[in-house]
Amino acid sequence: MAAFLRGDLERARDLHQESLDIWLGLGDPQGVAWALHKLAVAVCRMEDYQAARAMLRESLVIGDELQYWFGIAWTLEGLAELEIRTGRLERGVRLAGAAATVRDEIGAPLPALWQSDLEMLLVDVRQRLSVEAYEDAWAVGRNCEPKETVTYALEP
Repeated sequence: MAAFLRGDLERARDLHQESLDIWLGLGDPQGVAWALHKLAVAVCRMEDYQAARAMLRESLVIGDELQYWFGIAWTLEGLAELEIRTGRLERGVRLAGAAATVRDEIGAPLPALWQSDLEMLLVDVRQRLSVEAYEDAWAVGRNCEPKETVTYALEP
C-alpha cells in the first residue's frame, strides 16, 4: 500500500500481483477477493480499464459468494472510481452511493484517506452532471438493496 500512496503505481501493481499469487496459492477466496480489488485499483489508476474492470468484477463475484460485505463495499468503490474515470458518471455515482449504504449497514466507514480520494472524484462529477442527475444517481445507489447492487455492478 505504501507504494500506491507514494504514487508508484507500477510497484504497487507488482506487489498487489504478488499478494494475489500468494492468496491464490493458499486457496483463500477472501484474500483473493481483497488482493484482486487492490490490484484493480492500481491498474485502474494506470488507465488499464479493461483489466481493472475484469478484476473488480471477479472480486465482487467472490465477495458475493462469501457474503464478504466489507470487501464488497471496497469493490463497489473501486467500480465507482472506474466508471467515473471512464466517463460513466451516473453509474459511478450510483455505485458510490451503494457502497456508502453497505458501509452504513455493516458499520465500517471508509477510512479518511480513501474517503478524500472518493470525495475528490465525486466533486468533479458534481461539476459535470446536473444537480438533479447527480442527486438521482446517488439516491438510487443509497436506496438499492444489497443483492440488487451486486447485480447492477456486474452488468456491462
